[in-house]
Amino acid sequence: YNNTYKNQKLANQLFFKIYGDYTYGLNNHHNSSNELKRSSTFDLEDIVNIFSKYKNLIKNDNSVEKSKIGEYLEKLEHNKQLILQGPPGTGKTYYAGKLAEQLIEDGDPSQIKLVQFHPSYSYEDFVRGITAKEVNNQIRYTTENKIFIEFANQASQSDKPHVLIIDEINRANLPVVLGELIYGLEYRDKEIESMYSIDGNNKFVIPNNLYIIGTMNTADRSVGRIDYAIRRRFAFADVLPNDEPIKNKQAQAIWKLVCELFVKEVDDSFVNSEFLAPDFDFKDIQIGHSYFLVDDDHDKEKQGDFLQRQIFDKVLPLIREYIKDGILLESNELNKKINKIRSFEF
Repeated sequence: YNNTYKNQKLANQLFFKIYGDYTYGLNNHHNSSNELKRSSTFDLEDIVNIFSKYKNLIKNDNSVEKSKIGEYLEKLEHNKQLILQGPPGTGKTYYAGKLAEQLIEDGDPSQIKLVQFHPSYSYEDFVRGITAKEVNNQIRYTTENKIFIEFANQASQSDKPHVLIIDEINRANLPVVLGELIYGLEYRDKEIESMYSIDGNNKFVIPNNLYIIGTMNTADRSVGRIDYAIRRRFAFADVLPNDEPIKNKQAQAIWKLVCELFVKEVDDSFVNSEFLAPDFDFKDIQIGHSYFLVDDDHDKEKQGDFLQRQIFDKVLPLIREYIKDGILLESNELNKKINKIRSFEF
């Protein structure tokens, strides 16, 4: 199989097996429609013909997306907790969903849960807290398990993988939101004591089959950084801008213009452009490729209209915010570059 994949499970394979009879053809652990042939006799010519049929498919089975998913999946399976970090528009949430699907394989969608953090999110929203309810025209206060413990309990009753996706994980005050989970994430299957009790019991467990994927926007300096204690519990993977998914010619052209604001090539390596403030790294800031993805099913006019809206409604406003925040340094040359983007013919 193509060695772009570190994880064999994700790769298409040329398969050959002798066990009583002969089995050969195309195989993929995550594809139920494998094209395998069984024969009671060894037919070298047929084997060579079938392998030749799939040879180019195997050679070309090395897209950045698939290889990245394989890389991220290995980290997640090893560490149980993974944060996908990168600038806006690189597909962090998309990759998180794909990772979850790969992990549960053909399982039930209820094995995946997504929650988005925000600055006012609290322990009582995420783990366990007191809820006020009206019962017979009276207010009663009861302690309830919230999203995390409910999902952890669901996973505990199964031997199948369960995946919790936390979008924008760094937008919340993590030490406050996670509380004793900081300990529990490292010591799986051990009882943790919550600050709240239900029926006199304040203990719960994080099972080994519960995986956590967080996404983090590295360009957003308005939110808190992840402290060292929490960082030690998570593996991190960079999700960076990548031109491979951009197939539309117009999109490729304007993508290059936007990239010039953030990065330049020097001696076969990429470094910060002269427009980027020195205390920033282009890998944390550069606008991602998802803004430039165009639906191939539309005609050229609709593709151009869509791309124009993306640039004027999303990309240019983000560039203006970067200038206001001092990420991009305003200059005549920068304004010329932006005007070139603005005047691009779609």
